[in-house]
Amino acid sequence: DKAPDDLLDELKTYAGRAETFAADARQAGHSAVLNAWITGSLLNAAKEALDHGKFGPWLDEHLVKTGALSKSTAGRWVKLAREKPNLNTLLTETPTLRKAYLATGILPTPERGEGVEKKPDDGDHHPHTDALLVAFNCLQKRLRLFTESGEELGPVELSQVKAAQDEINQRIDDILA
Repeated sequence: DKAPDDLLDELKTYAGRAETFAADARQAGHSAVLNAWITGSLLNAAKEALDHGKFGPWLDEHLVKTGALSKSTAGRWVKLAREKPNLNTLLTETPTLRKAYLATGILPTPERGEGVEKKPDDGDHHPHTDALLVAFNCLQKRLRLFTESGEELGPVELSQVKAAQDEINQRIDDILA
């Protein structure tokens, strides 16, 4: 058994760390919505600037082939920006990308009688796990594209790989802390 003061200190530490991770999770949600909306807005502008039928090939060449974005994600973000033109309202009403998708009809809602698949809760989920997986998958995709092309990594690509590696290491440190 712990002394009351030790237990109180330990509980304060838990509360402080939980508060930090909760703030990180909320911020990550807002960042995801913001970045998706900005990307969608840029894609909408590109689509308007191009002649009819040219957007799909442009998207493939400049974003899909590089691994920056899939066609389906681009479609969701284009719709998000088109359906919710007011960014402040979007961020206030939909603090997560999932809620933004639900609000714009990109994902089905239970209220409309449509099934929404939920992720199982294994009880071990950590707020930085998703970010770590995203960073790792992005790095893996970029390296695969270079391997398939036969090109060698240049200084810019090497610095991007180093930055991604540093981000992954930081996420791992955050999870283990």
